[in-house]
Amino acid sequence: MIIFQKMSSRRFCFLSCGILKNEIIKLVPDKFKADVIFLSPKLHLDLDKLKRMLIKNISDLRTIYEDKVLVIYGDKCHPEIEEIIKKYKVRKLKGINCIDFLLGGKLKDIDPENQYIYLSPGWLENLEIFKEALSSQKNLKEIFKKYKGICLLDTIDNISNYKKEVKDFSEFSGLNVIQIKKIGLKGLEDLIRSCIS
Repeated sequence: MIIFQKMSSRRFCFLSCGILKNEIIKLVPDKFKADVIFLSPKLHLDLDKLKRMLIKNISDLRTIYEDKVLVIYGDKCHPEIEEIIKKYKVRKLKGINCIDFLLGGKLKDIDPENQYIYLSPGWLENLEIFKEALSSQKNLKEIFKKYKGICLLDTIDNISNYKKEVKDFSEFSGLNVIQIKKIGLKGLEDLIRSCIS
């Protein structure tokens, strides 16, 4: 668990997957009065552990922040995420996953047929998670065959820093980069703002 700028005078606490760390650190403290706790992206490899960590952190944060806890995990990040949110009466960012958050909740509109793999700086920094999750699959090329290519999301003007990671993933998946989208942080910022206002 990483705590960013712990200050008791802040209004909200965001509990987020570390995949979005780069982007959220840019938004807080300028745009939002909030404390932030990041959980390891590796928790996605063990859903039982992810559930335990979500429950423990949400429960602890409720005692400090009461109902001013925003969980920044997607609908698809854990099969029981909605039940956890309802049980502890906290808020959750609306969206499928971190990519959907970065796209302002518009992933289904942008790619309704799920034809592309989207990679953000956070995913590029944590490619070993993606590779480990797929390592047990026998036909990797078949999994990636349904995609037309890779779309890189440049959220904080630093996607060019990840040339090696992009090349590694391209070789791993057999897919080429089709597009680089300079999306900035507006989509994520708008989703957060709509959840806490």
